[in-house]
Amino acid sequence: MERPGCSDGSLETEVMALAGSFMGGTARHGSTSQGSQWAKGRVLPLERINLKNNSFVTSEELNWTKECTRESCISAIPIHFWVLFYPKRAVDQARDLVSMLQKISGPLGIQLTPPAWRELKDDRIESYAKAIKSVLNAEKQLMVIGMDVYHDPSRGKRSVVGFVASINHTLTRWYSRVVFQMPHQEIIDSLKVCLVAALQKFHEVRKLK
Repeated sequence: MERPGCSDGSLETEVMALAGSFMGGTARHGSTSQGSQWAKGRVLPLERINLKNNSFVTSEELNWTKECTRESCISAIPIHFWVLFYPKRAVDQARDLVSMLQKISGPLGIQLTPPAWRELKDDRIESYAKAIKSVLNAEKQLMVIGMDVYHDPSRGKRSVVGFVASINHTLTRWYSRVVFQMPHQEIIDSLKVCLVAALQKFHEVRKLK
């Protein structure tokens, strides 16, 4: 029994006929035309990014990290009280972190006061938990932030930055983000993007209450 539209009733002939019709040629007995048709798709215009005092059109690479970390945010959330927990042996790194945060908060338009320093005798989880609990009992406007960096040797030493931040006072809701960094790119670029997004989310959650 032959299939409708096929001279020999074979499935192969039917498929080839459909393929030949799609490509703008003909198909007979398993052969198709070598020609092909090209159609120009719709090209969307590049997006314009609006900041507080400036705006710019994105590049074709769709990377606007530098522009966004040099201009003030449209809505900057001030940080009036924050606590920095660190083990005694990491006091130098803690000072460097605060220095970096103070450096980037100005261009972003974020008011940042010095932190409340909490030095721990060691870096055990129990020590952090005990210190954080003591602060939580006295302060409800607390955001806990954690981040780590992984350097991937298989991808040209590209770095992966993992960032988390609490967005409610009971520490049961969290904002998280992953950022990829190219070799020799400053970690300060990723920290700016993550910190601004976390503060905006924290402010959004607080306003809903």
